Amino acid sequence: MIWLFFVVSLNTLAPSPARAAEAVSQPLAEDPKDEFRWAFSLAADVRWERISDQSVEPRALPSVALGWGVRPWLFLGEYSYDEAESEGSAILNIRRRSRSILFWGQYQVWELRRLTPFFSGGLGARQEKVDSVLYSESRTDEGRWLDQYGVGLGLRFSGLDPLWLSLEGRVLFCGDFEPNPQFGTYLRLGFFF
Repeated sequence: MIWLFFVVSLNTLAPSPARAAEAVSQPLAEDPKDEFRWAFSLAADVRWERISDQSVEPRALPSVALGWGVRPWLFLGEYSYDEAESEGSAILNIRRRSRSILFWGQYQVWELRRLTPFFSGGLGARQEKVDSVLYSESRTDEGRWLDQYGVGLGLRFSGLDPLWLSLEGRVLFCGDFEPNPQFGTYLRLGFFF
């Protein structure tokens, strides 16, 4: 299904033969927008997760990203860390910490006057640590790194360069997610240099 969507998208974005012939006959002009550039951002990654009472609630994970690219592509390395609130009582207390590293590729479909839509895909890994305290004894269990991947669709607010403001909807997959996949939103504020 995803491949069908991808093929249909490529067919609608491909230029017509008349436009392609016209583009070949035109001399190439330098476009200052197509230069190499770096990017840095801070973000709030809000994911919908199942909590201990089995309800699904949003949880915000702070995130930092560094990337580079040439339009229409942008490649990002993203790190997020979260320390969930402690759960339990005076006898038993549990605290969960998670961190993830994802590498994303973003493709800007086209650039409009104020908004630039983009598709994204990411691969990476995720690890959880659980600290438990039973009476006065404490124990830390460190999970192994698990594969994580995701897809996204977003809008970047154009015309603000070098400021970077975007909103993205994401679907993330990982073996220990509950529920799996996790849906979320990603609000990014950063700059290009």
